[in-house]
Amino acid sequence: MARVPGVTAVAASADMPGVDRVSAQEFRVAGSDQRGSALLRAVSPAYFRTLRIAVEQGTTCADSTDTLAPFQAIVNRTFARRFLPGRDATLQSVIVGSGNVQPIRVIGVVQDVREQGYDVPIEPVIYTCGPMRFWAEPYYLVRAGGDAAALTPSLRGALAAVHPGGALFGVAMATDLLADTLSTQRLQTWLVGLFATISLILASAGLYGVLSYGVALKRSEIGLRMAIGATRADVWGGAIGVAIRWCAAGLAVGWLATAMVSTIASATIGGVLTVAPGVFGLTALVLTVSCLAASALPARRASLISPAELLRH
Repeated sequence: MARVPGVTAVAASADMPGVDRVSAQEFRVAGSDQRGSALLRAVSPAYFRTLRIAVEQGTTCADSTDTLAPFQAIVNRTFARRFLPGRDATLQSVIVGSGNVQPIRVIGVVQDVREQGYDVPIEPVIYTCGPMRFWAEPYYLVRAGGDAAALTPSLRGALAAVHPGGALFGVAMATDLLADTLSTQRLQTWLVGLFATISLILASAGLYGVLSYGVALKRSEIGLRMAIGATRADVWGGAIGVAIRWCAAGLAVGWLATAMVSTIASATIGGVLTVAPGVFGLTALVLTVSCLAASALPARRASLISPAELLRH
């Protein structure tokens, strides 16, 4: 597969990274009483280069066709910090599973990635690296330039050339598979956005109604002011000013409440981020525009009041 024109890197994995959920496995550090649990990922040597996962210490596995070669292990940064603090991880070995006695030598440390998906915290990971001897149908991870979908026939041919009985199925773009893992969150976001839009429309309608009612109550006062010299611009600006003061008070209370809640949540609940200033600014802009749009028509009605018409009634 790596020799197919257009392919820049290819690797194999027993599980689809970022999509498949795997259970943590018990392990112990050879020569010590250190025990724990970590995710176990069986990968080929080119896994980290294909997914562009940086090797921070040591090295990755060497390519080998010897199916009897001993496994080697690469751990992520979280594993090294949690279970091997103050020790050189590349000088350690781990024994995975309760019934195993054969240690697997750790030869490298790689950066943390979300192997279980976007919404799962980073966990300790042990990558067992070597020939995919136990998985007849692994995931082939192919990085390609240009139109990656057009390479499928060539990849099938490359596999058939060395493994006629094998089949290449379930071909998909990794971006699509990762996007599918967020379908629930995407639906929740759309629902929240829909309810927020409905709330904004209702609030704008309420503001419009209150201002219209206020203009109706003050028709005589507005007419009197215009009769003694007030211009239409003065009346329009006064009505808009009332709406802007209401909106400013609401924004101030909303900003304060949001800042307090986000600060408390980020300090007490893991993974909750404080709201960025840009979000505050965009929210203020949307609410201000909605406020001005809701108050524009009542303000225009107020500016069109005729003193002579009021005197007739």
